[in-house]
Amino acid sequence: MKSLSGLPPRTRAAALVLSPLLLWASGHTAETQGPLAARFEAVLAGEQARLAALTVRFEATTDPAEALAVQRGIEEVKREAEISLLRIQAKHARVLGRVDAALEIEAAIEAMRRPGPGRGDRPALPPSLRAGER
Repeated sequence: MKSLSGLPPRTRAAALVLSPLLLWASGHTAETQGPLAARFEAVLAGEQARLAALTVRFEATTDPAEALAVQRGIEEVKREAEISLLRIQAKHARVLGRVDAALEIEAAIEAMRRPGPGRGDRPALPPSLRAGER
């Protein structure tokens, strides 16, 4: 694997996740790609189920605060799925003896878990979006 150490953590994470996901998205299944693909498929299927439930909630609500809460839930589901996929890759890298790759992936996971812009420090809703003010 080419070193990704010069890239920002989220870019490294995206690069590390993307290549196996492209195989999955291209129609390869657990039968054609093995146990690693089966683990990816399980994570992605769980993500899709949770996103479907959140989408139903989002479409049913007329409360702007609830809609925002659901949107944040969607963001969290997607972020957690990305982290789960990275964990699978880190474990697989360790099994293959690629400790340096595993350490890079784990560092990307930690960077994603740290609070930062857009996480945990979100501004309050503007008055026009607060409940009861439509």
